[in-house]
Amino acid sequence: MTTAVPPVIPVAIYTRKSTEEGLEQAFNSLDAQYEAALAYIQLRHPLGWQVLPTRYDDGGYTGGTLERPALQRLLHDIAQGGVQVVVTHRLDRISRSLLDFAQLLRFFEQHHVAFAAVTQEFDSSTPVGRLTLNVLSSFAQYERELIRERTREKMAATRRKGMYTGGIPPFGYTVAPGTHQLAPDPAEADIVRRIFAEYQRCHSVTTIVRWLNDQQIPTKRHQAATGRRYAGGRWSKASVRKLLGNPLYRGEVRYRGTCYPGQHPALIDADSWQAVQAVLGNAARPCTAPRQQALLQGRLRCGHCGCAMTPSCCRDGDRVYRYYLCATSHRRGTRTCPTRSIPAGTIESAVMAQVEALLQSPEPLLTAASAGTAEPTPPHAHIQLCATLHALSQSWAQLTPAAQQAHLRQLIRQVIVYPDHLDIDVVTAPPDAAPAIEVLHV
Repeated sequence: MTTAVPPVIPVAIYTRKSTEEGLEQAFNSLDAQYEAALAYIQLRHPLGWQVLPTRYDDGGYTGGTLERPALQRLLHDIAQGGVQVVVTHRLDRISRSLLDFAQLLRFFEQHHVAFAAVTQEFDSSTPVGRLTLNVLSSFAQYERELIRERTREKMAATRRKGMYTGGIPPFGYTVAPGTHQLAPDPAEADIVRRIFAEYQRCHSVTTIVRWLNDQQIPTKRHQAATGRRYAGGRWSKASVRKLLGNPLYRGEVRYRGTCYPGQHPALIDADSWQAVQAVLGNAARPCTAPRQQALLQGRLRCGHCGCAMTPSCCRDGDRVYRYYLCATSHRRGTRTCPTRSIPAGTIESAVMAQVEALLQSPEPLLTAASAGTAEPTPPHAHIQLCATLHALSQSWAQLTPAAQQAHLRQLIRQVIVYPDHLDIDVVTAPPDAAPAIEVLHV
């Protein structure tokens, strides 16, 4: 009597470790998980289970997301029909999220793939097995949330004690080997003191940004314990303001708006710190001008660098001064782009004057409309366009700023700002015709 040979069932082993610690060892946690799963599969060899030669190992990846290289390769191979069983050491190795695990189960069911864990005996092909999987996954997610909560509590307690909690150290400090606490970086610390002294003298963040970039002093360079390198870049106004406002440099650690005495040496004395904060407080006065007043928002571009010009404002008592500024010049200084801020009233008046002139005499729009079509524009289209523009010109003064802005967006594609003139791209779209663009020099 001959025994029937069972069909071969290809089995994939998936392993995961949350951190990279210990992965450099000859026999690490991933290898231990793989060996346990291999022994589990060998016990089921009479059923036709045969392990695939491809390994699916995710070292240094959290179980709270499905964006893991080896897991994605496994899902791709399952979709191609090359896997019928997935074996892992424990349930939380494949996912710690209940939602993600439910998605994986549905994916496995769609492709007729069974799932098994070495230390948790169940069969995902039965209702009881699926219930067990969901219960265990719930506990895995609960454990993950507890770990996250403990981590937050530990970081909060560490900050309240004034200790360094990890990450890229601030400019001017380095991480002391052994203690893993902040220690002054001699070269960068001198630059920090120079920045505070210069700001007390000139009260200008732009001047400091220009000096740092002219001297080719980069922002913080750092190499993490994992070997990843963070290359320094160019300074901006935001990065300089952040440095000047960081209480770390006076020997304190800020956590949720409260400063605690730090366990690291201060780089700036208390008097210099307070003097700088007083100047920063006067310079950073928020403006609450209505956003709809910026009629040309989204339409202005710098003629020098091509960057967008965004609306901004400042207050002097009860008076509000609105203007448009080049984003490049604002972030990097006028050495990068010489275009300075332009009073909003000046440029809006120039554009509005051109728009009102077009509404009163729409011949340029009609010419552009005719030039933008392959066939001659029908006379009724010109009549309709003239009637629309005439009605708009009669009611323009009574329109709200928001309504005027909406109509401007239909008439103007963009306004390019040069030092001595403006280029206004006027857009016309007669019925059943592609938009035509005419550049008007003002």
